[in-house]
Amino acid sequence: MIDKKTLLQWLREEGALYQDDNLYHAEKAFFANSVIQWCAGRKIAKNISDGELERYFHCLSLFLKNKLDLYWDNDIINVRVLNKEKSLEKKNESTSLET
Repeated sequence: MIDKKTLLQWLREEGALYQDDNLYHAEKAFFANSVIQWCAGRKIAKNISDGELERYFHCLSLFLKNKLDLYWDNDIINVRVLNKEKSLEKKNESTSLET
């Protein structure tokens, strides 16, 4: 699996983990960790290509920047595109990252 220090550094770089005095803010860090560990497990089992892995990390980066919403549904990572310009009926479009 992924090294803890590497993960924490990446989360800091993405703005998903920061410290304010003695308080740490990590609103999306636990979800991000679950996706990263899931991807790492699939990579070890050779069930994911490098291209797919890049796509997951790109989507995860957008999630951490509040441009996408990611959520789990039956061990499948789903994506909801957040677009404030669309009407309320079409505001959240959802798709699966599974191929």
